[in-house]
Amino acid sequence: AVDLATALVSGSPTVLLVSTPQFCQIGVCGPVLNLLMEASPTYPDLTMIHAEVFVGPEGPTGPTTPTLDAMGLTFEPSLFLVGADGIVRDRLDIVFDRSEITEALNALRV
Repeated sequence: AVDLATALVSGSPTVLLVSTPQFCQIGVCGPVLNLLMEASPTYPDLTMIHAEVFVGPEGPTGPTTPTLDAMGLTFEPSLFLVGADGIVRDRLDIVFDRSEITEALNALRV
């Protein structure tokens, strides 16, 4: 319900997941999105955002999103944990599970 630029200046920690469940090459993009959505109610103080990789339904044959381009990512999924001050505190890439997500979300609250 909020875009990344607004979240980053809101004064609260932000969690950004870059993934494309429909076109993921390694089959974990959907599951990590589900895990983050599952955790979301436990962390109402964190702004959680999911960013797609591709602009349209053509997927890998089409253009990538401005978020992906601005970050220079060449792989997915990536989970960025950003403090209230806008500084990236942690990052999880490629394969991560529920316990790693929970640990990172808890650390972002500190």
